[in-house]
Amino acid sequence: MSHTYACLIFHLVWSTKNRLPLITPELQPRLYHYIGGIVRDMNGISISIGGMPDHIHLLVGLKPTHKPATIVQNIKRGSSQWINDELLNKRSFHWQEGYGIFTVAYANKKKTQRYIENQEQHHRKRTFEDEWMLILERHGIDYDVKYAFG
Repeated sequence: MSHTYACLIFHLVWSTKNRLPLITPELQPRLYHYIGGIVRDMNGISISIGGMPDHIHLLVGLKPTHKPATIVQNIKRGSSQWINDELLNKRSFHWQEGYGIFTVAYANKKKTQRYIENQEQHHRKRTFEDEWMLILERHGIDYDVKYAFG
């Protein structure tokens, strides 16, 4: 008999289109709850969701059969459609086109979870742009600044 064992934890990051501060304090808890539901509906585990008015971080557990790009696409599409249909009659909400996806070792799960849950405190010291470049550098990702925020 064959068994498959996996611990696939991903840190996902993306911003609102043009980094507009559209995730208001009133919207934030409802949005996070809705996104958690999207992840659960795809048989993933929503470990932590946090962010700021212009960006979001998720820590999710996925299965080996999941395609991470499809998970991100479904979360972004479903949540932006929900915001536009249910909450915004006067404006149009969009996420940025790209995103960041980073693997997280189980040993770093709690640390990453605390980081995500303390975004407001974290951003008192660092802008999203500085945070984003630091995340890319910590993961050894080469980037061109003119495309890093698209």
